[in-house]
Amino acid sequence: MSGSRVPLGSPVWPPASPARAVLDPPALDRLVVRRAYRPRPDPLVGLGSPAAPARPAVLYFDIDGTLVRPTFGAAKPALAAGRFEAAVRRAGFERLVCVSDAVLFGEILASAARIGAAHDVVLQLCRGTIRDAAWFGATTRLVADPLQRARFIDIHEDWYYLDDAAFTYLQAVGSPVLDRGVREGRVCACDPGGDGSDVLAWLSAVAARRAGAAPRRPPALGPASTLA
Repeated sequence: MSGSRVPLGSPVWPPASPARAVLDPPALDRLVVRRAYRPRPDPLVGLGSPAAPARPAVLYFDIDGTLVRPTFGAAKPALAAGRFEAAVRRAGFERLVCVSDAVLFGEILASAARIGAAHDVVLQLCRGTIRDAAWFGATTRLVADPLQRARFIDIHEDWYYLDDAAFTYLQAVGSPVLDRGVREGRVCACDPGGDGSDVLAWLSAVAARRAGAAPRRPPALGPASTLA
């Protein structure tokens, strides 16, 4: 998917989006990740280091082609009936950030109806891969601009990124720190036509890594060569 690109560090951020005109800002301020990440000095310090202070584990995740069949179809079989949620919780993620285009659908519908919340619409589009609505609402934030999703990854957190189009969005940012994250196994560019077993395998490897049980890094699934 293409969209206007705004350079990282631009004084105007996020870029104007048609969806933002219909939002109710007071209701969404506590739900939406509005600012793109701006690097601080020495961004590589502590990334992946055993001596680094504990950082919250954050999963940035897509929905369409990642949790469900394109285009917002049925849940991938291996992830259905809450199995994705279970794997995420076993991996010890403390926060989730949804970067899917579903965020825009949810915000538009919730704002237009003036009832419910964007989270409810986004959760419905997960098609049962996540079933605990209270847990989802408490742990998940929505990215402000899915078209610029990779720019919202905070590299000073213990971040992981799950998206069938991950490398497309990472290329648009062109960050050496994010590229290093790919090599560390922080990124899963899953098969959009798969059954979701690749996602579960990656989450299992992440869980082992975070528990200190894995001598090697989890694989960066997907065509990593596209970053070169």
